Amino acid sequence: MAFDDKRYVAEVLEPARRAGTLPELAQRYQIDETMPPAEVVARVDEVRRAWRRARQQARFTTLVNRLTAEHSELEKLFEAARRDDAGPLRKELRNRRKHAAGRVAELVAEVVAIAGELGRITPQVLDDAATRHGIPLDDLEALTRAGIDGVEICEPDELPASAPIRAFEAYRASLQVLGHRHASDFLAEKRVSGASIFDRFAVAGEPRLRFDRPTLAALRDRWAERPRNERSTSADTIRTALQGVVGTGQDAVLRLLQYEIAEQLRDRRRGGVPDGMLVTHAVSLGIAPEGARRLVFAIRHEDLSTGASSLHRQLSALREAGQIYEAGQLVDTVSLPEDTKELAAEIGRLVAAAVDLRNQATDGPTRNLGPAEVDRRWRSLSEARRLVPDLPSVGEAMRRLVPAPPTDVRVAVSAGVVSVSWQASRSNAGDLTYQVIRQRDRPPANALDAELTVARTDGLAARDQTPRVNETLYYAVLTQRDGTASATLAVSGPVLVRPEPEGIRLHAGDGVVEGRWRLPAKAERVLVRRVAEGSPTATATVGVEIAADANGFRDLGVRNNTTYRYWIGAVYLDRLGSAATTVGTVLSATPTRKPEPVRSLRVLLDSGDAERLRLEFAAPEHGTVEIVELADRPQWPMGKELELAAARKAGTPVAGMPTPTGLTVRRPAHPVFYLALTVAGDMAVVGAVTEFVWVAPLTGLTARRMGTEVTLGWQWPTGLGTVEVGWSQAGEEPRQQRVTKASYQADGGVRLPADPAIAVAIVVRPVVRVGAEDRAGVEQRISVPGRLLARYGITWRGPPWRRWVLVEVSAEQSVRIERLVLGLRPGRVLPLRLDQCTRLGELSDVELAPDRPARMEIAAPSQARPYWLRCFVEGDGVELLDPPTDQLRRD
Repeated sequence: MAFDDKRYVAEVLEPARRAGTLPELAQRYQIDETMPPAEVVARVDEVRRAWRRARQQARFTTLVNRLTAEHSELEKLFEAARRDDAGPLRKELRNRRKHAAGRVAELVAEVVAIAGELGRITPQVLDDAATRHGIPLDDLEALTRAGIDGVEICEPDELPASAPIRAFEAYRASLQVLGHRHASDFLAEKRVSGASIFDRFAVAGEPRLRFDRPTLAALRDRWAERPRNERSTSADTIRTALQGVVGTGQDAVLRLLQYEIAEQLRDRRRGGVPDGMLVTHAVSLGIAPEGARRLVFAIRHEDLSTGASSLHRQLSALREAGQIYEAGQLVDTVSLPEDTKELAAEIGRLVAAAVDLRNQATDGPTRNLGPAEVDRRWRSLSEARRLVPDLPSVGEAMRRLVPAPPTDVRVAVSAGVVSVSWQASRSNAGDLTYQVIRQRDRPPANALDAELTVARTDGLAARDQTPRVNETLYYAVLTQRDGTASATLAVSGPVLVRPEPEGIRLHAGDGVVEGRWRLPAKAERVLVRRVAEGSPTATATVGVEIAADANGFRDLGVRNNTTYRYWIGAVYLDRLGSAATTVGTVLSATPTRKPEPVRSLRVLLDSGDAERLRLEFAAPEHGTVEIVELADRPQWPMGKELELAAARKAGTPVAGMPTPTGLTVRRPAHPVFYLALTVAGDMAVVGAVTEFVWVAPLTGLTARRMGTEVTLGWQWPTGLGTVEVGWSQAGEEPRQQRVTKASYQADGGVRLPADPAIAVAIVVRPVVRVGAEDRAGVEQRISVPGRLLARYGITWRGPPWRRWVLVEVSAEQSVRIERLVLGLRPGRVLPLRLDQCTRLGELSDVELAPDRPARMEIAAPSQARPYWLRCFVEGDGVELLDPPTDQLRRD
């Protein structure tokens, strides 16, 4: 996988910086044990570049300095990898992985301890713990998927911080009068157990118990039959409170139940009661065990100040919710605890400031106000709403302050689209937008009197992409601010949309001009008029009318090589049935004789410049030749007539230097097809096509005899992967083989079997694959002359106390050897050259024939074994073949 710099910083460097620990080796360098050494080296280089970039940020400087310092200690591992030895690095990775496993065990123990009796932990706490222990993100995700000793990783539920019903204290006191702990007891008229207060309300063993209106109605009926006393009054108070909760939905029901139980647990938690005892107490209050653990887990993570009063929490919740006016009303109705006075004073200041702004904006006359005064009042009300979002009557007052309308609305029609533009409203307070509406046959009376809203925008222009065609249209623009529209409309019209024929194209041929178009919707027909060059410009009333149908025309009344202008417009019928023409479009065409196609096109390498090609063709008598470069073979047959624009669009016109036989062009680096077009006017005729594939030639071609083989070598051009090699010798069938770059590099060249005495003719051709076919490049030839062969043998003669060496040399043809030398080399390595040996003996001017061998006798050398004996020839033209190695080696 490619190295991602941003991801590396986010997932490796940033967690390491926060934790103050260095990342694991594999994570640090983004490597693993399976990567080949070359890939490891490349990845380490990328990581170190990422370190250098990160060091430019101050927060990473210390971390990168530590990483760089430790890298110097690990450098020997990476140096070994550069030498293609990844063993030491892999061993280090295994050792560090074992060490990391110990840290994971420490993390698990810490997480279990944090989760405690609840068996729960938040994702953020887990991430922080993993960061402290230096656990990589991937390892943490794997650990989470596998599970951590029964610990559940989850976000705590958000519990209500304030009572979801008014007069909660009275409701609470009424429950105490009846001896009930919470609303569930009241509904069941007994102490319940196993109640579910999350996700949905349910009570174990009470499948019919519902928290809904029918249940409350049944309670009301039962209490109505009982004596009226303090208990029945309390029941009425509770039922009334619950009736309001049920009316707002089941979410409100669950929040009430959660708040009732949570308030009792919060007081105990502030008193230092541990989580396990809180769960036990919640179960004793009738909550199901799982719900009890969930409730205590949520309370544990609440952001509550120690010792904060219930009223303080309630006021804080109202302020956070934007219900500041309601909080102010609450402050006025209760006595304030000490910790609430500062918050209450702040709420009072906000309400007073907002009320003052509201009064400033609403006092005095409200009619016939100028835009500036309307904006001033609107800003005052907007600030009041910002301070106290729930301040009464502000929204209504703002809706009465309507913005000024835009001015100078203009409408333009082009290509069947209506463009509407206007000048901005004189109002500038708030976020202004504009609504563009459309009506037909009459101007719209107000914002609601529209058949279509064209656009809502904060700009000063809009476009109607689908206007009604051939109908009278009116457009109006009004200003919108915070849901309030300007009282008056800025109107423009009437507008008639009558589109021109679409996609008009003229094609000039041999003695004919053809036109094509698409008839617009609701157009009656298309009118065409023609004038010749030099005549007045054609219009709807000037020129010869040409017969046309809904799709086009064919004009045969023209002469070749004469330019004609055609006026083409749409005809519509108005409501009275009268014809109305559009402005129309004027196009020119010049008919001409059909040109002849180019019959032959050749591509040759320029002999004077290897970077250029010669495109050679015979130009026809009529028309101009253009060459187009294509990526694929064209499907058009030779002689096919095309529109010139379409032909040019299919490829890239070739620009080159003209020559007597065609063009010279720059040689392309990729396979292309060259297509010859004969152009006359706006018509083109398809001619010959030829393919060119550039195959870079081989360089540095060499051939060298090595005994019964010829070794070939060359330099491989970039991107070339295959070479065809052919060779032949007199009296034998030619042979051929295909050589890949991989096999060439593995074998150290190409080895061809060949009789050493016979000359070898060799030809090589580079080959590239184009699609499913091979393309060969320029072939190169080289020959290796034959060499005369001689053979020799070494035998040992004489008794052990007087041994001597006999060298016999023979040949199958007449051979003259300038000098034959017997050499000795101590050790176990075969000598390859005479200068590696000690001369023992030699023969000069040796004449050999099939029936006349040569002999050389030499006293046995007094050299300690092991050693080698070998003969060498001094002079060119003769190759000496060695005997078996047991004759050459003395062990």
